[in-house]
Amino acid sequence: MAQKIAGFRLSPQQQQHLSLRQEHPQFPHWSHCVLLCKGDLQTRRLVQAINSLVERHEILHTSFQSLAGMNVPLQVIADATALPLRHWQAKQVSTDRTALHQFLRTWPSHLPDLSSGECLQATFIPLQDQALLILALPALCTDAATWQLLSQELRCLYESVQPMALAPAPMQYADLAE
Repeated sequence: MAQKIAGFRLSPQQQQHLSLRQEHPQFPHWSHCVLLCKGDLQTRRLVQAINSLVERHEILHTSFQSLAGMNVPLQVIADATALPLRHWQAKQVSTDRTALHQFLRTWPSHLPDLSSGECLQATFIPLQDQALLILALPALCTDAATWQLLSQELRCLYESVQPMALAPAPMQYADLAE
């Protein structure tokens, strides 16, 4: 029996990125954003805010799949599921700036292979009186403007007493690509 994939075409920008990656294998597979969180961060509240963000944006639970013979994958949107927040303990990451920079340079090696179907990755690093939150998405899913929007919405969701203090859900990326 033939396999099927239900998905959406890639946008022109995603197709261009994929083309660049095929020509230059060293081209990044993941894009990431490091947020500095000051003060007493409530981890449970942060996880709730991240999961609300994932529910709000389909691109945060989108994978890229193809069948044999397909040159260009399709965007496949999975159901939004709870995202695990990876914790790196203080003993694993030194608060020394040089060691921390070294960790941040090697951190992408901890990301899963894109073929795993995983999308948004979140890692929380508690430091003395602040923390780092590292978010990663497949490079096919994001750009600088996306990170700016996502970080603003995440902050709003974290700080909000009410679950949806944001504007109505935006148009989804797969709809734009179509």
